[in-house]
This record gives sequence, C-alpha cells and structure tokens, in this order.
Amino acid sequence: MNSVCAAGTGSFLQEQAKKLDCLLSDYRGKAENVSSPLASDRCAVFMERDISQLLNTGYSVDEILATALHSVTENYLKKVATEASIGQNICFQGATAKTGRWLQRLSND
Repeated sequence: MNSVCAAGTGSFLQEQAKKLDCLLSDYRGKAENVSSPLASDRCAVFMERDISQLLNTGYSVDEILATALHSVTENYLKKVATEASIGQNICFQGATAKTGRWLQRLSND
C-alpha cells in the first residue's frame, strides 16, 4: 500500500521524536488530545520545513509531535493509500499502529 513515499512508515515520526528529545514510548501520550498546528501534508520534506518554522514560532514540543502525526496521517490517507488499494481487512502494525490518533483517523474513513 505504501510504494510511493516514506509517509506512514513511521520513520519520519521517529526522526521528529528524536529531534525533539521524545522517546518513542512517550510519543502517544505527548501527542494525544493536543491541538496540532497545521503543517504540509504533501511530503515529509515540506512537513519538516513547516515543523521547523512552528518550533521557531514558539509551539510546544507536544504540539509539534501532534502536528507531525497529523501531517503524516493525512498525507498517507490522501496521497499514498487509495480506496481501491485498501481492502476490507487491514493489518496495521509497527509502532505507528500504537498511536491512537492514527487508529482513530483510519477508522473514520
């Protein structure tokens, strides 16, 4: 399902967590129920640029973590995955699968 880019693989989220001194095990708790400022959902390169700008503007680490998660989720759902390529049964695995926001967004579609 993910043959066109790195969105949704978790590597971008892992990189952002490392940059923001957040353990992956803490990511979910920090990003849940936090409003996320908007960042690009087109490509990880643009997301990273926007996230750097948001950090410089004074947004909190938790808000930035939520933004990265939201942007990757939207990128994946709008540009990588298509309804035709998603079946009735989905196996969602890896650390990203443990993030409530991903699961909530996927179940809404």
